[in-house]
Amino acid sequence: MQVLVAAMDVIAGRKTLDESLRGHLDCIYLKSADKRFLYTNPACQRIFSPETPMVGQLGESLVAPTLGQLSVLSDELILSGCTDLIFDHSGHDGDGVPKMTTAKFSLLGLRHRSMAILGVTRIGEQLGEETDPRFRASMLTEKWGWLESLDSDDRDLAIQLV
Repeated sequence: MQVLVAAMDVIAGRKTLDESLRGHLDCIYLKSADKRFLYTNPACQRIFSPETPMVGQLGESLVAPTLGQLSVLSDELILSGCTDLIFDHSGHDGDGVPKMTTAKFSLLGLRHRSMAILGVTRIGEQLGEETDPRFRASMLTEKWGWLESLDSDDRDLAIQLV
């Protein structure tokens, strides 16, 4: 829900995409009505297409065929009138076979000139990467970045909770 509110801030012009969505640990992306990526946060780029920029590309062109088919079908549901969609799935991201949960929301009713789909994918258990030092280092870097983005009171609270 937090991501949906952040996207609304962008659409209303109160914040930029990076201000609203960059620091999230989940993979967040915005797509146009022709299913091309308009925006991906760093987590999405790192997980799904570390070598090729995603913006401007069709989703199915960047991922394994089974995941690409799921991307196409879920986008079609959203573009056909489904307001939101949440599903669990697995797919191949190049380094392992992760379990994922994806939520997609229709932005069509907001009448934005280009944004049609808001997607959020949470990577669950990553099979085959638990001991890979590159994966662990990238996750630590991402979490550190998130921690640094908090104001000092929130950062202190987060540290106490851990």
